[in-house]
Amino acid sequence: EEDGHEEDGHEEDEEPDDLESLFSEQIYPLLELKCFECHGEKKQKGGLRLDLAKPAMADREFPTIIPGDASGSELILRIELPDDDEDRMPPTGDHLSLEEVSLFRKWIDGGAVWPSEEAVILEEVEESSVGTSKPAAQTPGQLPRFSPISIEDPEVIKSVESAARALTNSGVRVAPISQSDSAYEAVFRLLRKNAGDAQVQMLKGLEPVLTRLDVAGTAVSRISVAGLWKFRKLRILNLSETVTTDDDLATLASLPELTVLNLFGTQVSDAGLDILAQMRSLKRVYLWRTKVSPEGAKRLANSRPDLLVDIGEALSEEEPITQD
Repeated sequence: EEDGHEEDGHEEDEEPDDLESLFSEQIYPLLELKCFECHGEKKQKGGLRLDLAKPAMADREFPTIIPGDASGSELILRIELPDDDEDRMPPTGDHLSLEEVSLFRKWIDGGAVWPSEEAVILEEVEESSVGTSKPAAQTPGQLPRFSPISIEDPEVIKSVESAARALTNSGVRVAPISQSDSAYEAVFRLLRKNAGDAQVQMLKGLEPVLTRLDVAGTAVSRISVAGLWKFRKLRILNLSETVTTDDDLATLASLPELTVLNLFGTQVSDAGLDILAQMRSLKRVYLWRTKVSPEGAKRLANSRPDLLVDIGEALSEEEPITQD
């Protein structure tokens, strides 16, 4: 009997072997306990919903869950932030233990398997956008497919790798977006106000490959924004909670592939909307807590049926969208 008891005890502590069991027994209960209050059926802070597979893995500005790539997933970045960081998930209460974070990493790196019983296919989650509904052919916010970036020049490769190493050593998250593409992303916001113009200058060398840049909440000045014209491959840019103003939009309008622009918490106003309207490559713009009026946002949305204009309107009548 003693032998049987020991085996039972061992089995109780054993981590599930297969990824479906890992999700059902460990990951989903943790999501329910730690995440659903802010990102569940009734409330979706930041427009993020984590109780269903489709919205949880949707194509977002910085993807929340990238199957097979835990380190590149926004969810992992958020749950590993220190307690005093305002972007930490969950924003209040106990953070996930090292063991729990390890489970999430194992699940995502294993392909983020989400068994069908939890992955209930509902109608598309309504996006937080303004303007009237549009025909399917004019659905706002649809992102184009870009050709992979390929670099073969040894000198260019050397410059890219050198810049990436220097940035990584300074605390910036910088890495290729996928194994099959030379496109890079650089995320400065983990440094908060410790990141400024000097750190952004270290991007020199990444001009041919930088497609995603996040300087949200940093101390970058308008000098850094003015220098972004050199990064002709930029497609996703997060300038939220920086000193960006209407006068900076002309520089951004020169970027031929810019498709997603986050201006949350900046000084952009209705005066800059004409420039945004003329940015034909732009498909999503986030204007929460800016000086843009609801009327101005509606005019912009109506003038560009293909552009998702998000000013933080409620997904439901009860709860406004806010950031973590």
